Amino acid sequence: MAMHPEDKEISIIFFTGKQEIPRQVIQDSVIEVFERENLYVSFSSNQEDMYLYIDGLDGYDSLKLHLDEEGIPCLRPGTGRFSLYSDINEDYPLIPADYMVFVKRKGEAKDALEATLRVRPNNITEDQLDVMRQELNEMVQGLAFDQARTSHGINLYEEKELLPPKMLAEFVILNHMVKELGVTLEDLSRRPDQYLSQQYREVKANVTCKQDAKSYRWLLSVQGQRANSAAKSVEHPEVILGVIHHLTYDTNENRMVLGFLHYALSELEYVLRAIRCTLSEEHRAIEVRTPYLVIQKSTSHEVRALKGKLERLEFMEREMQKGIFYVRKYMDHPVFKGLKQVSTPYYSLKIQRDWRYKKVFGWWKQLRSQNFQIYQCQDFKLQWKRTDVLYEYWCYIKTIIALEQSGYSPVSGWIYDDVNRANQEFIVPVLQDDTLVKMVKGKIQLSVRFNEKMSRAKRGALRSNRILYMEGTNYKPDIRIDVFNNDVYSGSVIVDAKYRKRLNIWNNDRVEDENRPKNMNTLQNYSNSLKYIGDSAGVSKAIRVIALHPSYGPEIENMEDTNVSLIQLRPKEKLTHYSQYLERLIKGGN
Repeated sequence: MAMHPEDKEISIIFFTGKQEIPRQVIQDSVIEVFERENLYVSFSSNQEDMYLYIDGLDGYDSLKLHLDEEGIPCLRPGTGRFSLYSDINEDYPLIPADYMVFVKRKGEAKDALEATLRVRPNNITEDQLDVMRQELNEMVQGLAFDQARTSHGINLYEEKELLPPKMLAEFVILNHMVKELGVTLEDLSRRPDQYLSQQYREVKANVTCKQDAKSYRWLLSVQGQRANSAAKSVEHPEVILGVIHHLTYDTNENRMVLGFLHYALSELEYVLRAIRCTLSEEHRAIEVRTPYLVIQKSTSHEVRALKGKLERLEFMEREMQKGIFYVRKYMDHPVFKGLKQVSTPYYSLKIQRDWRYKKVFGWWKQLRSQNFQIYQCQDFKLQWKRTDVLYEYWCYIKTIIALEQSGYSPVSGWIYDDVNRANQEFIVPVLQDDTLVKMVKGKIQLSVRFNEKMSRAKRGALRSNRILYMEGTNYKPDIRIDVFNNDVYSGSVIVDAKYRKRLNIWNNDRVEDENRPKNMNTLQNYSNSLKYIGDSAGVSKAIRVIALHPSYGPEIENMEDTNVSLIQLRPKEKLTHYSQYLERLIKGGN
């Protein structure tokens, strides 16, 4: 018989916010916190073999983490104040979502306690977060295509059409899926959907067995009378129809998971065959060129490039083999043995409420999508990011759109072509540092850069073939718009995406305060420290420093006695104020 959490003296306490308010976890409770809110957890139990599991623990690098017998990260009893997020450790994996919290004993399948940790977006609503993600889905694909087109990403896989972009796209999605597959399916196999099935069986009357109305009707039927032909009377039968209950996993949800596994296996094997075909061709290409290595120097470079390509293809091959191993492992799991698979994704209210089945459904739907194509450079890491990082991406894209609304036409980094728009949910890529989009209107040219790490001295700028450098302690603005008139540099607009409350960005009441928000120092530093290598006077070339934020308040605020402005930029709202403001700055700087 399962024990209650009270019997095991399990204690889970989340400490939230700067005040570290304790929140006790009880069975089926929901602990709500905001993203970027200080969050610690403590766990204790009077039994040493009880472990605490929280979705997302695998994203932490901590000596306090313990790996159970299956290699899954967890916390042991006695863990005090494990940091899930703090101001000094901002790189954490808990993006807005629901995270499962459960305790179970080593070797047992049943959980002793289950609860939910709900992380909500800060500064914007969940609806606005969905809009921001959707807009990124639609806009980012073209930018990724442009980045890949100017690097080795697309060219590498279009050679001889052995691994075309569509095949590469499928590899990217499958590879991303495989990395998440283990945790989800392991949880499913340990705690699958199940129900008690009721069956009827003829048993001896002296066997203790439950009977119902159908059992008594059976005694009076032809079959019942035939089975009890030797009985002395109907009141004392020799054989009865007993009700047998047994646990079964044969549910629509589990059949859907099995169908997905079969479909995923076929896709993994398909991509693996294409990769192996490419490997064979590249090996042959190296063999053909080998005799000429001594004679032609160019051939040596070709062979070196081919060997580099082989290494990347062999890595892709290993990833697909790993995925096939995982899929087959769970296809053979006792939970799915004997089930009849479904051929198309099945959706139900139970799937909608259970994150594990919902994730499997989403994967299958994604794989089956028609006309699916993503042009993707292999250097892109593919993953959902936390909200403040998404806000930086979104602000960069919105800045380009705002400039386009002012009449500037992109000449590279075109992201608005309907041909390149995603027709399904697209996994948001990490924008590469120093991503560049060039835009033109008449004699004015703009270079819109994302996250360029600038040189901190003139000598470094000259060495890296750059015209600008940043002398201060902050030298990596989120967005920088360099303005050129007839190819002559005239200044830059610096834009920082601040996913913060307005008063945490700039507070006029604390201008002279030593403990003023550090964002004020950052913005002032950008304003004073941007230098041009061709300017002997050393005057800052920052036309204006803008902090974009999603908080409520005025659309545009110019900070008194500074070169800093705060501009509100929120999902689902127009860009007119931002577009017009940028246009005035660019015109005023020329």
